[in-house]
Amino acid sequence: MLIEFLKDDDIEECNDFHNRAYGSKRTLEQWHWQFNHLLMGKRPFIVAKEGGRVVGTQALMPITMLDAAGDILTAKSEETLVDSSMRGKGVFQKMYDPLTAYALEQGVKVIWGFTPANKAFEAIGFQVPGRTSQLVHPLSVRAAAAFGDSVGTGMRGATMSAAIGVASFVSAALVALALDRSGGIRLEVLEQPPAEAGPLCREFVRGWGGTTILRDSAYLKWRYYDNPAVRATLLGAYRGDTLVGWMAYSLDESSIGYIVDTIVLRTEHAPQILHALMLQAVLILRAAGAVAIRSWRLNAHPFDQLISKVARRLGFYLLRRGEPVVLYMAPDLDPAASLAVWNDWFVTRAYTQGVVG
Repeated sequence: MLIEFLKDDDIEECNDFHNRAYGSKRTLEQWHWQFNHLLMGKRPFIVAKEGGRVVGTQALMPITMLDAAGDILTAKSEETLVDSSMRGKGVFQKMYDPLTAYALEQGVKVIWGFTPANKAFEAIGFQVPGRTSQLVHPLSVRAAAAFGDSVGTGMRGATMSAAIGVASFVSAALVALALDRSGGIRLEVLEQPPAEAGPLCREFVRGWGGTTILRDSAYLKWRYYDNPAVRATLLGAYRGDTLVGWMAYSLDESSIGYIVDTIVLRTEHAPQILHALMLQAVLILRAAGAVAIRSWRLNAHPFDQLISKVARRLGFYLLRRGEPVVLYMAPDLDPAASLAVWNDWFVTRAYTQGVVG
């Protein structure tokens, strides 16, 4: 068996391998968007071959995070695939060993991801500190059918009807009232990545604590504006000419709306600003034909807790179904560092690979 870093000649076969495994239609443009991130000049993507054909893939996406002390290089685990004919032969660990070694050499402090294959990750030294949950807001009786069993069995009819009833009261007048209560905030769609995005993220972690992705203008351009899968809309919240927060939302081909990302600075009006952003997102997605809206709810980070509180007032329902979180800590990582404490992470759907925006 040959285990090696990806060569350009392997890209198309690796993408076809992925599409066969998942029954998807990811294009080469989408592949390049996701994996053209170099780590010190090398693409962190490992391929396993047997008899000249691809039988396994494992990749990392370098992602800069930050906490109050500064920027931190991390990597998201992606493209974990092993052909069924190779199960039980240790292919997964054989791919991850050189990838982990290379990442640590380049200064990566944590490798992280979301996967149902958590047992395999635990076997090679990953921790499983939690799992994703969802905030679900049905806007139509068609929501259960659109979501499938995950929501259809998770929400009782009375709960769904109540949530739909709350959604029916969302109106432009309520958004205007929420803005009035937020201390003079105005909402504006961001047609291009704002230059102040990076400083806003730094101020966010100074106010709320913990760690999160550094969403500077370069990151936002890649993640949202150049996304070849789904283009999310960024709705900015301004006080005067100062950006104090944003919400990213999208609508997929199944008419499911997603709140992909949310950031609001910690001020006395933070709950009201968040409320106004979420109200406006619900109103726009409903008008666009969304049958339901999904968001993430993960841990005890104070801003995550605030999102949950505001969302529930708007008719969102907590659905404790999702995937395990896996984390691999660098040996030199301070155990007290924000990255080492799961409840210090502020995580949104921006942490996914971007297929929902």
